[in-house]
Amino acid sequence: MNENNKKPTVLKKEEVLLVAPIKEVAETAKIVKIGLNLEKTLTVVEELYRKSKQLTRLKFYAERLRGFEIEQKDEDFKNESHYNGCALTISDDKRDKFELKNPFLIKEVAEFLAKRFEDKTAEIEAEIVLP
Repeated sequence: MNENNKKPTVLKKEEVLLVAPIKEVAETAKIVKIGLNLEKTLTVVEELYRKSKQLTRLKFYAERLRGFEIEQKDEDFKNESHYNGCALTISDDKRDKFELKNPFLIKEVAEFLAKRFEDKTAEIEAEIVLP
């Protein structure tokens, strides 16, 4: 009813046909919007899970490297005449290997890698933001 005239509002047939599809489109749009929000949420959760696993792995690597004990007898890192039992071995996809037994160089490599893991951990932690 129209409150000014107190008469019922009469819609023409064409007006009724136009109103029904608009409601359906609006309801469909709501469903699509909810679906997109769910997809975005799942994507965020998956990304956070992936970053969490990466952080755990990087922290583990850094701790392992920091825990290495490398005995150094001489301050001259160029002197490779003594071998203390430590070795660094790198192998590639072709199974080629590189081995280093100089404790001074091995210690530097271990410290460099541990620092790099810690830096990468900080980068990833800075990226973790909930929307």
